Amino acid sequence: MTVELFYCGECFDVSDGILGVQVSRGQSTVAWQRFGWIDESDGITEDALITNAPPITFDAAAYDRALDDAQAALASFFRRSR
Repeated sequence: MTVELFYCGECFDVSDGILGVQVSRGQSTVAWQRFGWIDESDGITEDALITNAPPITFDAAAYDRALDDAQAALASFFRRSR
């Protein structure tokens, strides 16, 4: 699956480019690989890859905890901002 990581920090316009990564999950690891610029209709194409970006591998349990913690922090933030 391709996941969007960053939008333009100035305007958040997708036409300025979206940095994305292919995420794959194994039994005990989560890997981010094939970093590149996402085209709105084609995803990450071969000519848009960042060729010197190495894959990053995470422990799956730690990855899940980090996502759960981020979700809880966001939920808490939105509850306080009401």
